[in-house]
Amino acid sequence: MTRVRHRIAHLVIVLVAVAFAAPAGADDPAPVGQVVQQSGAARLLRSGVEGPLRLGESVRRGDRVATGPGARLRIAFVDGAELALGENAQVDITAYAGAGASGLRAVLNVLYGIVRATVTPDQADRDFSIHTRAAVVSVRATDFLVEDTGDKTAVFVVDGRVAVTARSDARMFELAPGFGIDVPNAGDPVGPRQWPETRVSEALACTAAD
Repeated sequence: MTRVRHRIAHLVIVLVAVAFAAPAGADDPAPVGQVVQQSGAARLLRSGVEGPLRLGESVRRGDRVATGPGARLRIAFVDGAELALGENAQVDITAYAGAGASGLRAVLNVLYGIVRATVTPDQADRDFSIHTRAAVVSVRATDFLVEDTGDKTAVFVVDGRVAVTARSDARMFELAPGFGIDVPNAGDPVGPRQWPETRVSEALACTAAD
């Protein structure tokens, strides 16, 4: 009887040791980015579990990142791209192939709010796009803003060029630096046109860290 108890105790110890030895989230995708700047509260939804997102934490493919009122957040991705979120923004990291991956592909889905993306030309085969309810924004190397207000999507180019495709009728518009476009969920897009300085300043301020 004593031997049986000893064997059971040993088995329990082994199972516990194995459980702690297994890396947490071993089945999770590898990290594709990290929070490098933050002010205010942010949340992370991963595999159906929601919790606070803090400075220095990693993000993965499939994550949803959300900022609270007055918050700002900047994520640096493994391939050199960066994404800055303004307050009350929600973004899904739908797809993200890591640096050095063949046919690099990144798809970010802006559910609501304003974001600023900076994409560097370090890989010629980059396929980087931001999706909203009203439009798909495709880029190579550029610095641009995307805002989903619920009933329309606004896109503005700081540097480089982007292609904006309206979901309503599949028309594509090329934007140069200083130009923006407003794409409603239903109806004709307004633009491309050069944005006034006041609108540009207000939009840039929305994602700037304090």
